[in-house]
Amino acid sequence: MYVAMVTIVVALGAAGVIKVKRRMNAVLLARKEDELEMPHLQDSGPPTMPVEGLILLQKGVIIKCFPPPLKNLYSQEWRILSLLTPLQHENIVCLLTAGTGSAGVLEHHRLLVLQHYPEGSLRSYLIGQTTDWATACRMAISLARGLAFLHANIWQEDICKPAIAHRDLSSENILVTGDSSCVISDFGLSVVLEEHRMKKGRDPAVLNMTGTLRYMSPEMLDGSLNLMSWELALTQADVYSLGLLLWEIFSRCNDLYADHQSPEFHIVFSEELGPNPSLDSLRSLVAEGKRRPQPPENCRRNHQLYDTLWETMEDCWDPDSEARLSAQCAEQRLRNLFHATYNLPPEDSILHSSHSFSTF
Repeated sequence: MYVAMVTIVVALGAAGVIKVKRRMNAVLLARKEDELEMPHLQDSGPPTMPVEGLILLQKGVIIKCFPPPLKNLYSQEWRILSLLTPLQHENIVCLLTAGTGSAGVLEHHRLLVLQHYPEGSLRSYLIGQTTDWATACRMAISLARGLAFLHANIWQEDICKPAIAHRDLSSENILVTGDSSCVISDFGLSVVLEEHRMKKGRDPAVLNMTGTLRYMSPEMLDGSLNLMSWELALTQADVYSLGLLLWEIFSRCNDLYADHQSPEFHIVFSEELGPNPSLDSLRSLVAEGKRRPQPPENCRRNHQLYDTLWETMEDCWDPDSEARLSAQCAEQRLRNLFHATYNLPPEDSILHSSHSFSTF
């Protein structure tokens, strides 16, 4: 799918140089300005104000570019982000503004201007570095917390945030902050569940198999999604993906290994199916064979905390979708696991923890 991501950062110094990092051959023409104008997001649809010359003051932004053929994908992602942005959840990507390119290579391209997260994607983070127990727990809890927020109906004063299913959770679609918390992004395939419930019948597009193949739930792979309660089924499919992401996160935690050295990062199911698994191979392995990620070699099994962690992951990717945890329950399990490690009271925040790991 061609969606270019352009990261712009200000290099602090006398010259105030704006550096542009390009991916997928996209180019953004930028000029210096005094401040970033943030047009009001109107309910009538995505704004179309030109955003040539994005204005940057001591911070970076990500520009997500959609060429004209992907106009509908842009509209869908903008719409979901406009529902999420008013509550400014710290584990959901922050939309700054949106618009269209007005000149040059990006003319007629739709652009989403997002907050820049310095550590990049979860996958690149895990490839590049290992973690300790506290950091892995922070990443896991923040990811589950973001998903629980996404799945919840929330009324806050005059703001209503409906329940939303992501439908494409993967380690490429999760961003990492400077303090190693996770932020959910990429909402092009997401759906608002309440709005579809009010419609007569079911929208076939909502039930289609979508997302990144290797993170897709078995009921999506074999077409056995529960049509009687498909809104719940879509959130259960998200929780399955969450379980796989937890496995990837903790596979890089040094404290879970006897020699305190985690192996190189492997994307889930890469050892079984290689880098580009087919739908048929995944269906055979995951749906028919009920295969799930295995504990890494040399990890510290036979320990109560590890057993609890593994049980939580298994309860996220249970073959019976109705037996899976909710995202909120997964978040609470992970919080309890962290608190048990250090005998902390429930209200102690993991996000500000400075404890050293010495329990295993």
